[in-house]
Amino acid sequence: MFTTVKNNNSKSRASKGGASSALPGLRNSTTDTALAVVSPEAAVASKAIDVAAPAITFSLKLFVGCLALYLISNAYMKRFIKKEYRRDLAPANITDGEAEAKADAIYGAYGYTNDDFDAIANALTSPILNYNGYIKLYNAYGHRDDLDLEASFRDHFNDFEVAQLSSYLGGAFF
Repeated sequence: MFTTVKNNNSKSRASKGGASSALPGLRNSTTDTALAVVSPEAAVASKAIDVAAPAITFSLKLFVGCLALYLISNAYMKRFIKKEYRRDLAPANITDGEAEAKADAIYGAYGYTNDDFDAIANALTSPILNYNGYIKLYNAYGHRDDLDLEASFRDHFNDFEVAQLSSYLGGAFF
């Protein structure tokens, strides 16, 4: 298969020889073309690359866009949202420092092989927390290991133990 290949030199051959009538920007098509022998396989490969290049760039852009969307949505969904205090109920019966200490005690009671249920129950019941006190503890616990306080109870204990912890607080909090 024979194809023509254009030479991209800016000066034409006529201007090199000293002919002053040729303008520098004009080309002589007969002297700037050359015949090149291209195998049929190379022509098919070149055509395949020309067809596949836009699809590959589109796929890469789509992948990067989806990855960015996933990372943003994942960060948004895993954020910690503090619970609001109820103004119509009694104020919290623990201070911020006590709430932090109880949150640290609860988190420290979780072990690799077993969890200290009694230490967690003791942290929740000494003193027995009212609703706003529990909210203060919940907010102090925050997100630890990508779980909030209630999710960590459900993750580390069975349903009976979670119900037992809830009953220690009056059963209405979680």
